[in-house]
Amino acid sequence: MEISIRGKTECLTKTEIRKIFDFLCKYFLGKRLSKYIFIEVEFKSLNTVFGLCEPTDYDYKNHREFNIQIEKNMTRIKTIKTIIHEMVHVRQYARNHLKQISIDKYKWMGKNMIMQDLDYHKMPWEIEACSYEKPVYQECKQLLE
Repeated sequence: MEISIRGKTECLTKTEIRKIFDFLCKYFLGKRLSKYIFIEVEFKSLNTVFGLCEPTDYDYKNHREFNIQIEKNMTRIKTIKTIIHEMVHVRQYARNHLKQISIDKYKWMGKNMIMQDLDYHKMPWEIEACSYEKPVYQECKQLLE
């Protein structure tokens, strides 16, 4: 995995951020696939969300390049959980479980879904991402001790 970090957060050092992303990339993608992943991480003010993840290599069937944006003014715990959440989305895109078809249309596990028909908390890709935050946080916490 290659990672580029822009911006900063007061709750994590760049070394800690790299350590977390390296661990999560291997955790969610395995050693083999993680070798081909490039992530640009931006810490900035997002105002309405904690984090965002989007593939940036739209010419490829299986995405390998991603931009992750993280709200820079959060607690250490919330920042780490948000990184975990967004890395689940990286896995979903990289393994072709989630695909954005248009601005409001996604394909999840082969099934077309329209965003306006779904509440955020009922989107299957968000349910999956949320389910990893707490248990994987404990592993990240130990990693940084």
